[in-house]
Amino acid sequence: KIARSGNVEVDRAPAKKANGYRLLCSSKGTKWLIICIGLPLCQQLTGINAIMFYGPQIFKSSPKPLVTTFLVNGLYNTFAVVISISLIERLGRRVLMLGGLTAMACACIMMGLSYQLSADGQGSPTISTVSIILYLSGFEAGPGPLFFLMASEAFPADVRSEALSLSNFLCNVMNIFTSAMFPVLNVAFGTGFVFMFYGAVCVVGFLFVYYMLPETKGTEKEDLRVYVNLDTGAGAAESIKKAASRGNL
Repeated sequence: KIARSGNVEVDRAPAKKANGYRLLCSSKGTKWLIICIGLPLCQQLTGINAIMFYGPQIFKSSPKPLVTTFLVNGLYNTFAVVISISLIERLGRRVLMLGGLTAMACACIMMGLSYQLSADGQGSPTISTVSIILYLSGFEAGPGPLFFLMASEAFPADVRSEALSLSNFLCNVMNIFTSAMFPVLNVAFGTGFVFMFYGAVCVVGFLFVYYMLPETKGTEKEDLRVYVNLDTGAGAAESIKKAASRGNL
């Protein structure tokens, strides 16, 4: 609509509200773009598929690598998932993510040092087994199931569809990269270096969750809008008050 003010024409049409990829890639949506990248990084670039796909190669110093792989990567992994289900609502998402990434980082560093310090470069079968059990416990309590849960809860309606699509796309890209690059890096630098690298990625993931990822347990979409400064209207103060009372902001 055009209105005249003296000799000047004034456009009173409301400005078109940015949403979708335009908002996600703007300065207001930077935090959500980082979350789109950080969530799949915590799940995939921390090395889970290297452990699941190349278990017999990792456990080759064990007397029975195939049996060890089945017991640790198969049965214990399933057991860890069952335990994590009972903890998600009780402890909250961020606590489990931080705890899981801490356990994964410690496990990767233990594994890396075991390979680096062993005389034959094969690592200790005992340390390898304990490290993988610790890693899987952390993964299945944190980044494993929580990637899907937090990705579905973390984004406001303005960017939810686009953010979920991008995050899942990056998850698959990182999945392929980790699976394809493990044997290449293993031959080029050795197993110890590869696991130290995964440990460093776990530390980066921990910092991302600690500084960037909000708690999504019981969070309303209005709270998420305020967190990323998408909502600055009259209801913003009330949303902040509600979110703070729940410990989400």
